[in-house]
Amino acid sequence: MVKRKIVIVGGGTAGWLTAAYLSQRLTGAGQAGLDITVVESSDIPPIGVGEATVPTIRDTLAGIGISEYDFIRECDATFKNGIKFVQWNHPPETHPGEYYFHPFEKPLLVGTETMAGHWLKGRDPFGRTFEDAVGIQQQVAAKNLAPKRFDDRAYAGPLPYAYHLDAGKLAVMLRKNAITKGVAHIIGTVKSVTSNPDGNIGTLLLEDDRVISGDVFIDCTGFLSLLIEKHYKAEFINMGHILLCDKALAFQIPCEEADYEIPPYTTATAQTAGWVWDIGLKNRRGTGYVYSSTHQSADEAEATYRKYIGPKADNMPIRSLNMNIGYRKKQWVKNCIAVGLSGGFLEPLESTGIHMIEVALPMLVQMLPRYFKGGKPQDRYNEIMETQYEIVVDFIKLHYYLSSRQDSQFWRDNTSDHTATKDLIKKVKSWEEGYPNIYDLKYIHSIFDHSSYQYVFFGMGRRPKTTIDLGECNVDLASKTFDNVHKAFLKAQTILPDHKKLINRIHMT
Repeated sequence: MVKRKIVIVGGGTAGWLTAAYLSQRLTGAGQAGLDITVVESSDIPPIGVGEATVPTIRDTLAGIGISEYDFIRECDATFKNGIKFVQWNHPPETHPGEYYFHPFEKPLLVGTETMAGHWLKGRDPFGRTFEDAVGIQQQVAAKNLAPKRFDDRAYAGPLPYAYHLDAGKLAVMLRKNAITKGVAHIIGTVKSVTSNPDGNIGTLLLEDDRVISGDVFIDCTGFLSLLIEKHYKAEFINMGHILLCDKALAFQIPCEEADYEIPPYTTATAQTAGWVWDIGLKNRRGTGYVYSSTHQSADEAEATYRKYIGPKADNMPIRSLNMNIGYRKKQWVKNCIAVGLSGGFLEPLESTGIHMIEVALPMLVQMLPRYFKGGKPQDRYNEIMETQYEIVVDFIKLHYYLSSRQDSQFWRDNTSDHTATKDLIKKVKSWEEGYPNIYDLKYIHSIFDHSSYQYVFFGMGRRPKTTIDLGECNVDLASKTFDNVHKAFLKAQTILPDHKKLINRIHMT
């Protein structure tokens, strides 16, 4: 049997998650004869723009054999019920404290019907917001409750959830996991790339003159894009005219154990030229300001950000990052595959950074064996990845495009048709006669299903303009369902633990 070699260039979250995942899924029964090597330069710092995830991370970590509570302890991870969006529809001067919540929980059904139609008809007897009427996760988050109990089985609980985490520590944990599975680790910087006559990459020459050969090369070099861009010149689809934020400032705030509650959700607070993320880890807050340099100078952005953080940022350095917003048209070229930031980057509003790696890896598990046997899965892989990026672009843009804010040029530009895709404009126009539903989805395996669109659409104060009743059937059952949501929350308060207490208990075991 011919031994195949996969060479992953770059470490960090992308490189080591790829190594751990492929070594678990491709080197088992029926896939013998596969070597995986990670070539990692020690002088390239991680980007680390965001530290939040989406619920798919649970299946990913479980699938590579990592204990949930070991992960929480080693990566200072905390639980995430969803995202709280503050001041996205109106400025604080006119609507102080305004927010809506995008939970991971799916709305309950009334029989086979969505609850949205009944909610729009005012059939919720409690008069709640959409997210509170159709589920309990926002209320759970507001009470600082965890989405699971200590004795629930690993990666499971009464509510769906994700994590906040220390990305640097996650990379270390993934590296240990991968190396125990037999992944080779080489510290070295790539000096040059040599191609075979057929155009495939044949070898890498390191600065110390070591030569690394392989059959497949996975580019996890981040924004450097050493292989996919510098070698193959793969086309980059710039999305900066749609997603206007192109810079980020980041600051970690140490927190004293006694006075730190650790919110079990991400907060995204809109500003006049961008937004601030705020997440809680065990002993610190991870924050960052994503903004548009077209609409705000670097000094103005830093002043805005320092004002948000408060006195803890006084005289402290703040890290600045440039964001190249967009993605590769083709992410698999010849025998080179871009994974992570080398394949694309979109602002971290909905925590999609790690998720786009998770989208790629299961496909590679299915497609690499075909490739090794002479198949050509590249076109299908590239088609799916491009579609997934298009979906994320539109969903992130939706948060801006639906806004009623007109208090700065940033918001006036973001709510203009000139900065929205034709597909998004068409969708929003169609929702004047209805509301987001499953038939609006471009791809059935999208990270964001129709309920995610509903949470944003209704959360931003939008309603269908027509009076067409989309929920006439099962009126009595609808009333009972709304009441059941209320009862479920009352029960949840008695069984779900305080978030901080659960995290502390996990660290004590």
